[in-house]
Amino acid sequence: MSDTPRQPEAMRDPSSEAADNQVFHESEAVIAFARTLSTLTPWRIVTPTLVIANVVVFVVMVASGVDAFRPVPRSLADWGANFGPMTMNGQWWRLGTCMFLHAGIVHLALNMLFLWYVGRLVERLVENFGFVVLYFVSGIAGSIASLAWHPERMSVGASGAIFGVTGGLLGFILLRRDSMPDAVFRQLRHSVLGLIVYNVLFGAAVPGIDTAAHIGGLAAGFVGGLVLSQPLSAEKAPRRWLRNAALLIIGTAGLLAAAVALPDAPRDIEQELRRFGDLEREAVKISRALVPRLQQGQVSEEEFAETLERRVIRPWIETRRTIEGLLDKPNFDRAFLARLVEYMKLREEGWQLQADGVRSQDARKIELGVEKQEAADKLARELSAR
Repeated sequence: MSDTPRQPEAMRDPSSEAADNQVFHESEAVIAFARTLSTLTPWRIVTPTLVIANVVVFVVMVASGVDAFRPVPRSLADWGANFGPMTMNGQWWRLGTCMFLHAGIVHLALNMLFLWYVGRLVERLVENFGFVVLYFVSGIAGSIASLAWHPERMSVGASGAIFGVTGGLLGFILLRRDSMPDAVFRQLRHSVLGLIVYNVLFGAAVPGIDTAAHIGGLAAGFVGGLVLSQPLSAEKAPRRWLRNAALLIIGTAGLLAAAVALPDAPRDIEQELRRFGDLEREAVKISRALVPRLQQGQVSEEEFAETLERRVIRPWIETRRTIEGLLDKPNFDRAFLARLVEYMKLREEGWQLQADGVRSQDARKIELGVEKQEAADKLARELSAR
């Protein structure tokens, strides 16, 4: 079998040869670019550390009894989710802790894959400490954006920070396009923009996705990338700390300003229930102490009724109206709140009947008041056993 004749040099397509040369030169440029990044940031330690930290937190949560696929909001809140009624009423640490919590294993896997893909490159571009600052400033910015957009929705996940890392990459590319080979730029442009568009559209189409955190993190990260960007050269590397410090100062100031600009904090149901518990103990104590004093003639009928109305019924009505206002809020146990309001109305009606009955010396009203109190006692036992 004869060999295929070799094509003479004069008959080779010049455009094909030029394309081969271009690929060869691009490959060399990509290798040189990777070598430069490795020299500037020899160790990529932050990205794997963040991935490990997120996975460890999730494993510990599941080991403690949290559902691995569909954790309930109460469990996420206990672990530090970002939730306006809690975060904005003094628990500001939730802006950071929510970045390490995830609403199920699928949510965790998608975020960690995205972080691993984008994070390792950006960490090389901006250096380890710069990457830490970029990640946390973006993540907290995303948490604040989430509070501003829907303060009464619970938010968890690293996606705000991850979008911030992606925004940082875009900001870096915008100013330092000349530091990247064309082949690297084209690949990043298509893949990163594609991931952003996909996630934004996915977030808009699927209920429960925190698009506000994504946009807030992306915007903060883009600004961070502009601040951190500098020529990729060994001569400029020692001055990276100046840009890192600038981002830390600017980012901290911006986050504080954004937090101050947030709307008024939604009511914290847990805090309201604690206040109610204190009020209930005081109200029951006062009302029960008045009865023997009336029987012993230590207070008159009018004094009994006036004290009951002023010190028990009025503050009780104010608290009951506050709790009624929580019935239309999301993420609360509405069935429990409805039963609690029913209990409060029984107590309120019982005390008012007793006050009116004593004032007018109407035994029937006093008897009805006692019956209301007994019904309230029964409902209280049911609520306590819940």
